[in-house]
Amino acid sequence: MLNRRIDSERWDAIVTRVGELSAPHSSFYVMTGLSAIIAAFGLLVNSGAVVIGAMLVAPLMGPIFGIGLGIATGERRLLPLALRAEMFGVLLAFGMAMLIGLVVLRPEFGQEILGRTQPTLYDLIIALVSGFAGAFALVDERISPALPGVAVATAIVPPLATSGLCLAAGHYQLAAGAFLLFGANFLAIQIAAAIVFTLAGRGHVRALEDFSVRQFVRRFAVSLGALLVITVVMTRTLVKVVSDDRRSRSIHDALSRELGGVAGARLSEVRLTRDHDTLRVTAVVFTPRLLEPGQVAAMESTLRRTIGSPLDLVVRSVQSYDVNRSGLAFAESADPTRTAEQAHRDSLVERVTVFLNDRLDSIPGAQLIDLHATDGQTPPAFVALVQTPTAVSPLLVAEWQGALRQRVGVPVQLSVRSVLIREADSTRYRYEPAPDSVPASRAIKRRRK
Repeated sequence: MLNRRIDSERWDAIVTRVGELSAPHSSFYVMTGLSAIIAAFGLLVNSGAVVIGAMLVAPLMGPIFGIGLGIATGERRLLPLALRAEMFGVLLAFGMAMLIGLVVLRPEFGQEILGRTQPTLYDLIIALVSGFAGAFALVDERISPALPGVAVATAIVPPLATSGLCLAAGHYQLAAGAFLLFGANFLAIQIAAAIVFTLAGRGHVRALEDFSVRQFVRRFAVSLGALLVITVVMTRTLVKVVSDDRRSRSIHDALSRELGGVAGARLSEVRLTRDHDTLRVTAVVFTPRLLEPGQVAAMESTLRRTIGSPLDLVVRSVQSYDVNRSGLAFAESADPTRTAEQAHRDSLVERVTVFLNDRLDSIPGAQLIDLHATDGQTPPAFVALVQTPTAVSPLLVAEWQGALRQRVGVPVQLSVRSVLIREADSTRYRYEPAPDSVPASRAIKRRRK
């Protein structure tokens, strides 16, 4: 189809244009160096717009087209020129990025860098399609202005810059991953361009008149073999990324369910790392009190059953407090997926919280720190952690429990854990009972008599 639309004059213009893009002249190396500098700093400051600018400036796609055209048509003059330009251009871009990476004041790597260190099969498909699009843009003069857009889609220099920056920082595995992305782009564009040039050159180049698929495979055996190996590697990477994402979601959902029974606890983040054959899960939890080892052990056991493999769970508790107009609040946030039982429990926790805050207002210096609802216990049982200058006595707890049952309308059990504090200013201890005052427990006894 292509050779019916392309005459000999147009074909000569295509060969000339590809030769110009592939020539290793001084301007080519200047633009390659500048694009590498722009890409390196764009990656370091995590700016996608700057990285896109580097893609537009970079001229490294031209020699790749030259290599594809040279191998497909047997152009003996074009092939060595394109190979030399690409090789020295790659070394220049990689070296410039590595030198920039050796600067002491280097910020942390952001998503623009990390996103190019783990290429998948999707990246290979993008490069292959971009190679077809770029070659078509060269062959058909009506769409040649689209070539800069193809350069943006393929991204030749940013992976090289990423690899150089990672190598300078000592992240060898990340550097290898980024260079693998460049290699995939290079091979995919070369083969896609060669296919387009082969179809376009039939009728104009004697070597392509009877060019068969078998001959094409023989000429590009090295490139096709390397591309096949890269395809296998990238496919495995894609499968691993998808598997890790599913596992992360399963772990996140399981931990969220487990933390649903801990009043005031919220799962903030889940981080997965691997230590040999053991998966290490670090869960960042916002909670008004530290989770106990027994609770973490129960969560770890649940996660092992969920994913079916060994793991170690570490819960990083970040103390936080929920506050509403009545004081501290520990009820779960509204969630349409909650069951009626969970909604009733959350409502009960909130009503108990309001009740205890009201009662503690009458004790100077006392404050509710945490309220824990015991799971699966009938009648409902609550453990209140109270910071107070004087311990809350059993008689006072009994009085509160009776009043609480009347308030909520269901039998509940209440336990109060007192954390004693002594607060002082420059003259005295604050909240100390007066010598002639009657403690709350004695006052209750007198009222009962």
